[in-house]
Amino acid sequence: MQSSFSVGFAEVPFYFPRMTKTIPSDFYQTNLKALQAEGENVELSSVTYQVAQDFFDAQKETADEQDIKGFTSVIIISQDGKVVLAHKGYGLGGWSLPGGAVENDESFSEGAAREVLEEIGVRLEQLTLLLIEEEIFVSPKGEQTHSLLGVFGGLMRKFALPPLTEGAIEEGLTLELFEPDNLPENITLTDREKIEAYFEIEESNT
Repeated sequence: MQSSFSVGFAEVPFYFPRMTKTIPSDFYQTNLKALQAEGENVELSSVTYQVAQDFFDAQKETADEQDIKGFTSVIIISQDGKVVLAHKGYGLGGWSLPGGAVENDESFSEGAAREVLEEIGVRLEQLTLLLIEEEIFVSPKGEQTHSLLGVFGGLMRKFALPPLTEGAIEEGLTLELFEPDNLPENITLTDREKIEAYFEIEESNT
């Protein structure tokens, strides 16, 4: 599947092929195997983004840290079927799925649960690994950096969000619940596609 979107400076293509690119390091390969062990028959995809230089530099600096395994995004569904999105005033801006970096001393699911607790202030009863994604970010200079992303799903046994946590305030986050058929326009990267795919699967299973 191919489409186009604007990230930072230009209208560029993004792709959802099966992974065909070489994993960049043994460190990455080890973390990929650990993430794959957290789910059964989870799809492995590769996505390429062309981004502005400042975003690329920040992403590369974080991805290169050896105390970081990778990243997580979490599709959190409320008691009445709404999805939680976070608006960030930095990076790409716009609305995105909650999540963040996974530290070396925790699994990807543990990292996802910690990020949700820090950002949203809720403990999810269960997290399910939905997708493993190799993110390839390309700068205007043609530089590349690779990140490993685990996309999880979880149910929030609440109808409303709790007050903003200290972590959310420190990060300058705005949190909101959205109906799946009325998502905001400015959703970053491919989070919209992830949310839509999640609800399509849920609908087909009912």
